[in-house]
Amino acid sequence: MKNSTLEIPYYVPLFLWQFWLSPTGPNDLPRDSRLHIYNVYDNDLGEIRIPPQATRPVFQDLATKTSSKILLRAAELAFYTLESEAEKTLSDLINRTYSSGVLDKSTSFGFDKLRLTNLCRYLVFLRFRNSAKYRNILECFETGVIETRTRRISSTSFVESQRRYFLRDIVAFLENASLEDGTWSVMDPYCWSLSGADLSIGLATNGQEFIFSDSCYGTLNEGFGEDPECRDLFFPILPSFALYVIGSADKNTQSRTFTIANSRIEVGIESASDVHLRNSMILQTYPQYLYFSALRPMALSVASYDEFRWVQEHQDYSRLKQRCRQKYLQESVTKTLVIKGSLILTDLTDNITRIGTCPAGYGSFADVWMAVWNDPIDKRSRHVALKVLRTVMVKEKLMKVNILIDENGCPIITDFGLSKVVEDLSDSITIASSFFAGSARWMAPELIRALIEDEAGSQVATGGLPFPHRSNDHAVTVDILRGIKPSRGTHCLIKFKDEGAFWNILDDCWNEAPYLRPTMKNLVGTLNDF
Repeated sequence: MKNSTLEIPYYVPLFLWQFWLSPTGPNDLPRDSRLHIYNVYDNDLGEIRIPPQATRPVFQDLATKTSSKILLRAAELAFYTLESEAEKTLSDLINRTYSSGVLDKSTSFGFDKLRLTNLCRYLVFLRFRNSAKYRNILECFETGVIETRTRRISSTSFVESQRRYFLRDIVAFLENASLEDGTWSVMDPYCWSLSGADLSIGLATNGQEFIFSDSCYGTLNEGFGEDPECRDLFFPILPSFALYVIGSADKNTQSRTFTIANSRIEVGIESASDVHLRNSMILQTYPQYLYFSALRPMALSVASYDEFRWVQEHQDYSRLKQRCRQKYLQESVTKTLVIKGSLILTDLTDNITRIGTCPAGYGSFADVWMAVWNDPIDKRSRHVALKVLRTVMVKEKLMKVNILIDENGCPIITDFGLSKVVEDLSDSITIASSFFAGSARWMAPELIRALIEDEAGSQVATGGLPFPHRSNDHAVTVDILRGIKPSRGTHCLIKFKDEGAFWNILDDCWNEAPYLRPTMKNLVGTLNDF
């Protein structure tokens, strides 16, 4: 089937949105009235809670000159009349199916054959309306060029006559009007060939759910493209309810009255693999939009689809699976960690159990343990690597792992690389990273020189970073090497009798000559005098 270049939106019935977004499910059981929408092309996962408003008539793209307007209005009237009846029939079928409660085994029931016939007629026409063939026909009308089996015709009058014939075919099918024997219709393989079909119902259970795309239907054909000869269709009406249209083995379409095989409806219970297979049939049609009610079943269906995605033509939905897993975990786990601003991490601590009494690997500040994670999506345990930070206590921006005790029992502050914590907590300026791991603002000049040759307190007083006018550590490095000291700031948060003397002490700490800087003992004594 040739792909059309004409942009014609798919038609999704309003009642289908209402069914999927209903706040109550079968038997009036409450359910989450939201629908996830995934844009396959843009990898965008959103959701809606109210049905979108219809903005265009179903046959708007067939509108043209006055000569076809009467037929266009007749086609729209026939379609919306049939749609209204189909909605009522589907509601009654759903109520009848679940009238005895939640089903756990297959059953069947009788139903009005005329109503089922009209429902089937509506659904197979909806399939044609959303098909590539329909778009190809409209593209011919738009371009004014029609290709027959023998020639290529470019004539305005001929195109308009074909438009009228096409509208007559639509009206005839929607009204189930008999056509003359031997008359061929472009709708034959999509619509008339489904006469004599069987209708049946499939129910998803055990937490599994159907999905649907913007075309509103799926086929039981494992091919990748649209196949007009495929006459086995299914229509997801609810997350747990799908209606099957199984065509007759007899392909004779000479009979021009549409009907169905019988009035008895078979209701089958779909296994998890059956539901995943139906969803895979939809996934492999390359839709732009996917609609689904729950995140976990969607992730499981994509995982099942990936199991047989072994040829290049298969679409890669790994990003969708990842998005569904992330969103599901965020919604199902009650603990979250707010790191900074809008950055939120999901706390999975309660879902993970460490294995053994010793780590599998050791690091400077964290150890790696073997652990077991109870995956809430796959409902099974997974072996994972767990990185566990050692006990850390923050006190005045210093961590105890960076305070060593010398032979005399005196504390020694080490590893100024962890002063990066102070930068991360500062919202006053935008700080760029450096090859010093955020330490350059606190380093002595000779340390910076050594680092460069090898590899290429004002914060406490002012509440800001040293060198606050510099946006990155490279500029700070240059200032330090040029002998520029941090500015004193506009105010001091620590109250001293002699504030000037205090700033002089800080200046002495930045002296280029290490031996001229005050020792810690002298510094403590001086501060005590203040």
